[in-house]
Amino acid sequence: WNFRHIFGTYTEQDRHYNTSRQWYIQKLFNPEIEQDPEDPDIPFIRKASKKLAKEDIEYALGSHYQDTPFDPFGHGTEEEKHRYRPIGLNRTQNSHILQIRSDVPEEMAGIMWLCIGGPTFTPYIPFFANMNDTDPSFNNTSMTYNKEDAWWYYKSLAALVESHYPQFVQLNTKYLEELNRYYRGRVEEVIENAKDLSGEKLTDYLTQENQKTVAHTKRDSEELMGQMFTDAIKMSKLTFKMDPNL
Repeated sequence: WNFRHIFGTYTEQDRHYNTSRQWYIQKLFNPEIEQDPEDPDIPFIRKASKKLAKEDIEYALGSHYQDTPFDPFGHGTEEEKHRYRPIGLNRTQNSHILQIRSDVPEEMAGIMWLCIGGPTFTPYIPFFANMNDTDPSFNNTSMTYNKEDAWWYYKSLAALVESHYPQFVQLNTKYLEELNRYYRGRVEEVIENAKDLSGEKLTDYLTQENQKTVAHTKRDSEELMGQMFTDAIKMSKLTFKMDPNL
């Protein structure tokens, strides 16, 4: 059976809308294999050439054809930069990675890494699934702009990075790397501190710790946005330097 033939389509739209996305994911996880981004017979399933980490999945879900002529932020021609649909799109409302660990008790094994507002520039925050509430900023989302809502807040951060991409992308990359380093340690810390808890006490504890993780993320994000806003002010074209000879 060929699942591509059974459930897929062979259209011009596929070659620009879907197939190129498959090509790029396989390029990331099997770089040793050369393929055509418009080949309608790209294998349905491949085995990655290395063991994948959560960060590899994050990168793929937020990717936009980096290191190829098809990157909208890259150096290809205008036609190349808009030829294919990226994976990490502005209209991606949320993205998540579901993790079930095999090395901890069942009550702490489930973690949802949630990215809200767009996966290209914003973090995947770890939420222990054994919880009874979320941070208020994640509970509701207004239909109009409200900076207290996580969705609007992180959409704003992403829009700010994209508005000055060449100037801000490295700041953003460092921010995401530092948060991922924090999250790795944070998850292990919570698990260690919860090893003697069970039932409702464990659920309450994990709920509280999830919200502390959200608060830390917000603080780091505020710092990044503050730096970007400060830098953006200096980039204004509405400036004038008086010639000292006048």
